[in-house]
This record gives sequence, C-alpha cells and structure tokens, in this order.
Amino acid sequence: MKFTLIVICFAIALASYFFCYSKKDWRYLVIAMGFTVLSDYSLLITNNNRAGVFTFCFVHIAYILRVSENKTKSLIYILVTIAGGMLLALFVDDILIALAAVYAALFIQNLATHCRFRANPNRAIMLIGLILFALCDINVLMFNLPNFIDFPQSVANTAHSLIWFFYAPAQILLAVSAAAFRRV
Repeated sequence: MKFTLIVICFAIALASYFFCYSKKDWRYLVIAMGFTVLSDYSLLITNNNRAGVFTFCFVHIAYILRVSENKTKSLIYILVTIAGGMLLALFVDDILIALAAVYAALFIQNLATHCRFRANPNRAIMLIGLILFALCDINVLMFNLPNFIDFPQSVANTAHSLIWFFYAPAQILLAVSAAAFRRV
C-alpha cells in the first residue's frame, strides 16, 4: 500500500504536464518523483537501504536545481557535498553513514533553497511538502537511533509510527507542486 501511494504520486506528477505552470519546473519535479519511486522501491520492496538513500540524494538534487536561481553555485555545492561524502566514506565502516551524511547535507540545502525562493502558491506547497518530508526523516532518524546509541525504544517505536504520517502528505504535496494555480 505504501509503495502504491508513491507510484500514484509519480503518476499525478506525470499528469500535471497538462496543467503545469512551467514545463521546465515540471521536468525537475518528474525527475525527483521518479527517483522517489526508485528510492522507495529500494527501501520498501528490496530492503536495500544503501540504494534507497543513494537515490534519495538525486531527489534532493533535482529539487535544488528546480528552484535554484544560480545553477552553477548550486552545482558547486552539490559537488562539494558529494566529494565530502566520498572522503567520509574512507573513514567509516559502513558506506550507509557517508550516504546519509550526503543525503542530510543535500536535504538541508534543498530546504534552504526553498526558504529563500520568492513566495508563490507552488513554492509554498513545495516548502510545506519539504517540511513534512523533513519531519518524516527526523522520525526515521529517531527510529534508527537505538541501532547506534542508547536511545529509548519507546520513542523509537512512536517515531516509527509517525514516519508515514508525515511522508504520505509530503509526497502528495510535492506531486501537485507543479500545477498552475489561479491567483486570487
């Protein structure tokens, strides 16, 4: 059921081609949603966390480039972030930790880029979706903390139940964020 929702969101994003406000914006959305499908397939169906986090990095790259006013500056940041992750990978036992660090840095850049962007209905929907996405990821982190540190299992269990509470509406909002909305 969870993966089906993500596929439906991707289909909504694809269908928004016919009523989007910008074809260029739509292309970035579809790329991001396509990588979201790959990520969730990896995480939910094949249980491959490394592939899931790796492809989620491309989701955030697409969203950063979607609204970036200075693509060169954004690409430099993205490349530096990836290089930092590769360097970190040399010093950690599990590549998943380096991938998670790159993912977190890209997500922070994604949120920062969207917070700086001028207000319009599409960007507001996108920002709300990203905030919900971040709340989902905070719960993913809390759910996984007992694997690394002494952390209350009861908090981890509650966090686990909240992941899709935030993730589902986040993906729905992101899927419709390219639609052309009437100005009132």
